[in-house]
Amino acid sequence: MLDLKQSLLQGVRIKHIWIFITDKCNLNCDYCFFSEKKGKHFLNTAKITALFGLLPKAMPHDFIISGGEPLLYWAFASKLIAMIRKQFPHSEITLQTNVLLLNPQKAQFLKAHGVVIEPGVDGDFVANFRHRKGFTSENFSVFLRSLNLIVKHKLCMNPTMTVHPEESEHMFDNFRVLISFGLRSIDIHPALLSQWTEAARKVFMKNYKKVILYENKTGSHLVSKNYSIPISRCLDLIVQPDGFVLPNWVFLAFPYRLRKNFFIMRIGTGKIEIMKDNLRAYLKRLQTFFEGEKSYRDFSNFNAAIALEAAKDRKLYTWFLEYKILTEEIQKIDRLFLKKADLQ
Repeated sequence: MLDLKQSLLQGVRIKHIWIFITDKCNLNCDYCFFSEKKGKHFLNTAKITALFGLLPKAMPHDFIISGGEPLLYWAFASKLIAMIRKQFPHSEITLQTNVLLLNPQKAQFLKAHGVVIEPGVDGDFVANFRHRKGFTSENFSVFLRSLNLIVKHKLCMNPTMTVHPEESEHMFDNFRVLISFGLRSIDIHPALLSQWTEAARKVFMKNYKKVILYENKTGSHLVSKNYSIPISRCLDLIVQPDGFVLPNWVFLAFPYRLRKNFFIMRIGTGKIEIMKDNLRAYLKRLQTFFEGEKSYRDFSNFNAAIALEAAKDRKLYTWFLEYKILTEEIQKIDRLFLKKADLQ
């Protein structure tokens, strides 16, 4: 078994541990950050046991279980959740799911194990239908019933609302729709690798400011601003269904042929292989990045820039530069809101 204290990861704080148990999904969202899903791979208990052997038991971790759609493999997902709760009892567990396969029994289990549900929902049916391929009016009804189930079982929920450039004008209206569903602590994210222009960026910020003004007016805190809070030097462990591990979720958005250049380890049956050259190169760049105050939003942009540099796609990089400016503007607004909240 790999000894963390004797590896290149010595002294490096692991922030999030994303476990993608499958690359199979019952939807086909065109902006899913897990690109090139083939529906052929899923993790097993032996690989998870090896992963857990790597992690310090005395400290809490942030586990994020995702896919694909993890509820497609509920037997394994529930076993994984139980393993995490037993071995890392003070850790946070988040389940990223479209909740279409949720039922009362699953909801009861998730409540008993303190799991936070993170559904993706972009607004009303039309807003979801445009980009969530396979999302029908019937599915939307199932989705709303699942939300009611989550509320009924008093599960913690942190939904993600993805905003595309063409949807920016309707962002505030879609935000109000989510509130009408009873959703709180909503993550609002501009879509990565979309065609962000200066004009689209300005429309987004106009509507984002309306959201913040609504929060100020109502005295509520409805939009999660965790990504804008300063963090210390860290990296993520993004465990793919095939056992290869990336240092941040952004790399999943790129083709596998490019993604493999950033693998930092491979988890096999009962063993972990460190990919030393990739890890050394990454940690060297990371050292420079964390000079000065940085947020998780900055960290994700740092990783996106590395991937785009390797992709050599001028068009995507141009879009990304506008996206980066947009996220920096979001961060300024978030921090002003948080500072005001602290003073009250």
